[in-house]
Amino acid sequence: MNRAPRGTFCWSGQLYLVWKEADFKLGITHKPGLDFSFWTGRGYQFKTLLATPLSLATAYFLWERLTRSLSFLRTSPAEVELLLAGEIKKGLRLLKLATGFSKAPETLLAPPAGSLLATDVCWPAPAELENIRRTLSGRILYREELDAALAEMGLRPLAPLEDSLQILALSGEITLIPAVGLNPRGEPFCNRCGQAGSLKLVSCAACGGPCFICEECLSMGLSRSCRPLYASPGGRAVVNSKMPPDPGFKLTPAQTHAAAELKAFVRRRSKRECLLWAACGAGKTEVAFGAIATALERGDEVLYATPRREVVRELAPRLRGAFGPEQVAALHGGSTSKFRRAPLTLATTHQAIRYFRRFGLVVLDEIDAFPFRQNPMLHYAVDRARLEDGQIIYLTATPPEGLVRRLRRQGEIVYLPARHHGYPLPEPYLLAARKLDARRPWLVPGEAEAFLSLSREEDKAQVLVFVPAVEMVAGIAAALAGSGRVAGCSAADPERDEKLAAFRHRQLEVLVTTTLLERGLTLERINVLVLFADVEEIFDVNTLVQIAGRVGRTLSYPHGRVWFVGRRISPAMTAARARIREFNLLAARRGYLRPGTYKL
Repeated sequence: MNRAPRGTFCWSGQLYLVWKEADFKLGITHKPGLDFSFWTGRGYQFKTLLATPLSLATAYFLWERLTRSLSFLRTSPAEVELLLAGEIKKGLRLLKLATGFSKAPETLLAPPAGSLLATDVCWPAPAELENIRRTLSGRILYREELDAALAEMGLRPLAPLEDSLQILALSGEITLIPAVGLNPRGEPFCNRCGQAGSLKLVSCAACGGPCFICEECLSMGLSRSCRPLYASPGGRAVVNSKMPPDPGFKLTPAQTHAAAELKAFVRRRSKRECLLWAACGAGKTEVAFGAIATALERGDEVLYATPRREVVRELAPRLRGAFGPEQVAALHGGSTSKFRRAPLTLATTHQAIRYFRRFGLVVLDEIDAFPFRQNPMLHYAVDRARLEDGQIIYLTATPPEGLVRRLRRQGEIVYLPARHHGYPLPEPYLLAARKLDARRPWLVPGEAEAFLSLSREEDKAQVLVFVPAVEMVAGIAAALAGSGRVAGCSAADPERDEKLAAFRHRQLEVLVTTTLLERGLTLERINVLVLFADVEEIFDVNTLVQIAGRVGRTLSYPHGRVWFVGRRISPAMTAARARIREFNLLAARRGYLRPGTYKL
């Protein structure tokens, strides 16, 4: 990073001490006159600067350290200053050891005459402060993001925005922190995304000194040591209509039962987390509508978060149709509006990084999908977006094992085991084919060719063939060329969108692919074949369940075939079939399946 983005605010300021009698207060400020004028109005007549200007992370680190020391002191101002000077020197030495900072500022620098006076202060009007306060509520933003949020609402503050924010921070109404801060040991961490492993020390063009930058959340704006973040928790201030949401169709008995359980979870508020464990294609989104309405009715804002922007685009009209167009704000990386406030916010999990203790309920869809899966930054962002006592509902067909174990101990699990058409989930057929050879993947076993023949001639169905590696796609597609119109498709394929469109329009009979298409695909008549299904580092239990879930989703073809073919029958293959079978048994016992479609 050689240059800071044009127009970004670099915080450079000073530590100071104010007191009246034995009441001492420490502060950090970019404009001493502003703070001293503020404290003079509250009766603090004595003040002094403690150090030369510092970058925000350094100033904030020393402020936290000195505040802890000051809490134990009850002595004269001269002794306090002397003790604080010693603590500043210790803190700077610690920083030099921990971070490699080469320069330590002189402490207790005598300020120039008049530097303590508020000669350069433009006090904002109360209405401006209220606009900023309301806009920042429930968010954590850079100054530039807050400026954009105000502009989006047609608000143009007259006073410098950083001055207004400093006044709100002094009043305790908002919090000012460095985007990249330092823990008590002087080690850096990102306050924006919560991560410490992707930080890099650079010579910063913004502040002229050494700065840590965070590469983990770089796509959402550069987080650095000298850049301030402003945060303000939200509250329960939304009043929504008690009109029940309209999902656009009648819920099935399975959906109705699950929806009632989710509403009860939100209404009781005795537990913080709940998992809706649904069969693939069971219609879990609409099942959450009642829980969302319950939270809105009690005055909570709700976040519906999903890892992928495509899902945001697909869900936005459904949520607006159910709750009303003005009740829903849809946010993703390509949104023209980034800061619109609405009772129900639909957003990608990346957008949650800008929220702070705002939502009384978070509905988190596809928790096991990329990029949310195994991404600590996104987990941190979604959790911080909740109110301290907020609730979260996870929606998925394939929850992580750790989540299931935790919620069985201290949360709730609601099951949705049946699809809307009332037919059982297709249970995979497991096959060990010794002819499979990863070194020669084009040698497709005869059983696979028989599967394709059955699909084409008897079922009149298209086939998705899944393989574990991009390198296998072209060879296996070529080997299957005699089985009809065949193509291969992977994430690296520049023509993948065209091939997928051709498959959707039945211009292709067979599509060989990777786990790229394990979810989010519903076709009228489709069978699934997984080759090398025993490669467990790719085809784990959840992946195999998702792949099997592509089959039997429509009323016109509710059965379908799923074959897992490996060089051996792996534990993951067996476990995936067992989980699907458990859901069918549960659905049958609860009476959700059509009579005669499944034997207990």
